[in-house]
Amino acid sequence: MAFHQGRYVAATDAGREVQGSGRGSQGSNAAVEGSGPDLYTDYTQASDEGSHKDAALKFSRAHHVCLELFETDVSYLNALKLLAHVKAELEEAIEKGDPVMEKSDVSVVFGKIPAILYVHEKIISTLKGLLENWDEESAAANISQVWIDAYEELDRVYTPYSNIYDTARSALIAADGANPRVHAFIRAKEYSVEFKRNRFQDLLIRPVQRLPTIVVLLKGYKRSYKKETISSRQKSKKQLVS
Repeated sequence: MAFHQGRYVAATDAGREVQGSGRGSQGSNAAVEGSGPDLYTDYTQASDEGSHKDAALKFSRAHHVCLELFETDVSYLNALKLLAHVKAELEEAIEKGDPVMEKSDVSVVFGKIPAILYVHEKIISTLKGLLENWDEESAAANISQVWIDAYEELDRVYTPYSNIYDTARSALIAADGANPRVHAFIRAKEYSVEFKRNRFQDLLIRPVQRLPTIVVLLKGYKRSYKKETISSRQKSKKQLVS
């Protein structure tokens, strides 16, 4: 089954449903005015993460979901950058005539990462803009629209990665077992400060896991949005009756 017929369609459908349920309705929370600090910088700094999460609690469920999508995508982006840097390092060694890993293996294992990285850099920029210029009334539509707008690009980069993931994983394991230089290179990277004890296998599977995570967040928001809308309508009816 093609990737866009499974995980990604679920994410996009959830987004469309949230957007549809938000049309013509008024949010139960007041709009949050003003723009915040440089969110991209702040939320990539672990030391500040806790304080920003505490501050976000005073905002609506929609703001919390948007913030969580932003933070988790930044974390995901950083994981992809580790793989992209490894790819560049291995390609540089090949160009210098001292390859650590075969060129074909580098292409299979890491070749699809830069395209995914590029798409998520744009998504993060859009989410950052929503958080900096928060509009509570249009939040449901805006959050879902991020993923609807990115549908074609996400499908274009994730389908090939999903199709080649098992092959890429097997190629890395085979190279690790057969080539002492590859083995030493992998171990050195995994124990480096930058990798933070992540293994290559853990990082390579992240793209397979990312879209299902988005599905969970969007579906959770859809359920809570419906509850908030029903609660708001019930309160309005009670006020009219009284």
